Amino acid sequence: MAIDATVLRRAREIEREWRLGWWDSMVVASAQLQGCATLLTEDLQAGAVISGVKIVNPFTTAVHEPAAAYAAGANVPLARSRHRGPGRPRKRPAMA
Repeated sequence: MAIDATVLRRAREIEREWRLGWWDSMVVASAQLQGCATLLTEDLQAGAVISGVKIVNPFTTAVHEPAAAYAAGANVPLARSRHRGPGRPRKRPAMA
């Protein structure tokens, strides 16, 4: 969203009302003016509703998908990795 006078005024109002930092206020104002119901951010308090915008931390939110979406490949064995596992490197046999 372009930063114009409307965004700046709304950000100033949010900054004063909610006592947020300037840049956080700009993000919330932009989200609100675009009609966003949810704002994904780790910088604000998760679960808060600021000026009608719900704050959600994307790193603590679980994603739920139906298990059936992956059922077709459930019986396919996994390929063996060609990469060395963790730990010390294997000793190579001595060359004769």
